[in-house]
Amino acid sequence: MIGTYKHYWDGFFMYPDQEVISYSDNLLGVLPVYSVFRLSGFDYLTSFQLLLISCHSLNYLFSYYCFYKLSSNRYASAGAAFLFAFSIVLNGIHNHPQYTFRFCIPLFFYFFYRYLSSLQFKFIIYSGIALVFQFYLGVYLGYFLFISALLFGFCYVLVNREILKSFKTISWQVLAISPLVILALTPLFYFYYKRNQITGGYYTDYEFYMQTIPRLSSYFKSFGSSVSWGFLNNTEVISKYEWLHILFPGSIVFITLIFSFYLAIKKNRSVLVLLIVLLFFKPITD
Repeated sequence: MIGTYKHYWDGFFMYPDQEVISYSDNLLGVLPVYSVFRLSGFDYLTSFQLLLISCHSLNYLFSYYCFYKLSSNRYASAGAAFLFAFSIVLNGIHNHPQYTFRFCIPLFFYFFYRYLSSLQFKFIIYSGIALVFQFYLGVYLGYFLFISALLFGFCYVLVNREILKSFKTISWQVLAISPLVILALTPLFYFYYKRNQITGGYYTDYEFYMQTIPRLSSYFKSFGSSVSWGFLNNTEVISKYEWLHILFPGSIVFITLIFSFYLAIKKNRSVLVLLIVLLFFKPITD
């Protein structure tokens, strides 16, 4: 940012290969937070530690804000935000710290939901900004956020079919914001495009993807250093990439799913029952 290092994308490793940052996430989006600590005089390792702590806090604060705006229940919002920011499953992926930088995800879904429920153009603009910034925080999470947004929109239409009456309005608004989103992402994806031209498809092996898809046992495998659940690290997961399957979310999540299912049946909320069943049994189908 201040011009003392002119070749960020080359990184400090894999010499003499150039633009090696384009092999994976680039973390450009953490600059506003990280630079505060560097400009305050901290070395780069301490600054990175403070960055992680700060982003965990931002994950909690932003998700609490979004949950509270949707539910008006500060206790439920605090609990849900705690699971989003500090769930035990997150400790299993600390060897991939880029997944920590995800505070734009709840903001996106809040703004996207507000747009679908009101069709106010400002909310689709806010959604676009949150999506773009999440891509800059981490390309992987940005990509999966985009896929999840499509699924979320599809499910919303299924439950609220009257929105189809406004299809023309939605189409024009989405078309209006799309070029701006693409333009904002162009400087980022330029380097990934160049990497693809050099190395070809980096992940094109179907078998590789099949090895990363969660199994049912993945949700019962915890990281080994957990005080309460470390023994679950011995759960067998048949995969070449077993470290990607440490997905035990904690007992609170399982209890909440069961309790939610009970309440949904009791209150005859058929859509919610279907949603919970799909959420709970999806790992089996995978």
